[in-house]
Amino acid sequence: MIDTFHAMALNALSEALKKYDSTLPDHLVQKIHQVGQDLEENLEPPNECHSLYDLVDELENNPEYNTLFELYEQEYSLLQEPDQKKERNKGIPPQEESQLPPDPPYGKNVTANCKFLTEYQSRPGKNKPQTSDR
Repeated sequence: MIDTFHAMALNALSEALKKYDSTLPDHLVQKIHQVGQDLEENLEPPNECHSLYDLVDELENNPEYNTLFELYEQEYSLLQEPDQKKERNKGIPPQEESQLPPDPPYGKNVTANCKFLTEYQSRPGKNKPQTSDR
């Protein structure tokens, strides 16, 4: 079973890649594939997901990938909202089961998305430079 924080980061990256509408360089696509392979090979708790966080660090530190990193941050923030609401609601009497909010999205089996990462194909995007034939 993968750690909750790793699952959140993986889910956020996966969703950000699905929403990203530009082409990624081959070396970045290779890193995405490496993340998927690392997670497929080792889902045990000692797995620190180094390749995942190395990729996120590269997205954060390279201005060329600002858009993708911003998508990642948005997705990660959305995943944190249920936990933040729980923290604010401490001390409130329990509600009936039918009134409880649904489980947070990172609670689902995010490791099922590893296959997506190993087969990720960068889509040609809107941000691709236009060339003219003059």
